[in-house]
Amino acid sequence: MGPRQAAGGGGRGPVAVSGNPGRGALIVSLVLAVGSGLAILFVIKPKVDDRGDPVAPVFGGLYIRAREALTGGPIKTSETSMLDAHGTAVLIWALLPAIVAVGAFVVYRIRKGREQSVYWPLTISMVLMALAVMTGASYAMPAMVAMAVASFQVRKAEMPARMAERAAAGGDVIEAEAEEDDDEYDDDVYEDEYDDEEYEDGDEVDGDEDAEGEDEVIEVEAVGVDDDEAEEDPLAALEEEIAQEDAASEETPARKPRRGK
Repeated sequence: MGPRQAAGGGGRGPVAVSGNPGRGALIVSLVLAVGSGLAILFVIKPKVDDRGDPVAPVFGGLYIRAREALTGGPIKTSETSMLDAHGTAVLIWALLPAIVAVGAFVVYRIRKGREQSVYWPLTISMVLMALAVMTGASYAMPAMVAMAVASFQVRKAEMPARMAERAAAGGDVIEAEAEEDDDEYDDDVYEDEYDDEEYEDGDEVDGDEDAEGEDEVIEVEAVGVDDDEAEEDPLAALEEEIAQEDAASEETPARKPRRGK
């Protein structure tokens, strides 16, 4: 398992939390959920009309008066159990919140004994209880609120330990990545040194070839200079002729003028 996987799977590891955060609220939720279930089954007595239909608790009087206006006579109501008024569907309203609360409490005890996180089990239990309330178990609303309080208390208590665990896991990941970067850097340095050696070898060969080429150029240029010097310079020849004429004139005696007769 790599360092990133180890960091991602930290939620299942032990969580160092002092005390039992959320336990009191969870017990309250359990008592309220069981109490609401017993109340739905045995205590609450909804009203039914003369046809056995349940009378809604909201606007129930308006319903009775409308029936009386339509039938032209009084409508008698009576009280009965929730099970008789609504059928077996009422068992969902009564039992589901209690089952969820009991299950949450059992999981809480087990995971706390193993020093594991209990935040997500309580959060899932709160969502399930909210679904029960939305399907008709409105009497379980107090139990759902207590479950939400327990989930909040657990999250608040586990947050520092969870942040420290993530920071430690992040440090391990950074160290592992730094080691990988060092290995890659060493490989790059080795490749650069190998390329430099090849480049130096190539420079030595090219330097020898360049030196040989320069020697040839120097020889060609030297030959060219000898050829130029071998050619006669016209100005130098002219100066040489003038010098020869001057020398000849100095050697020839001056002619004496002839006397007149």
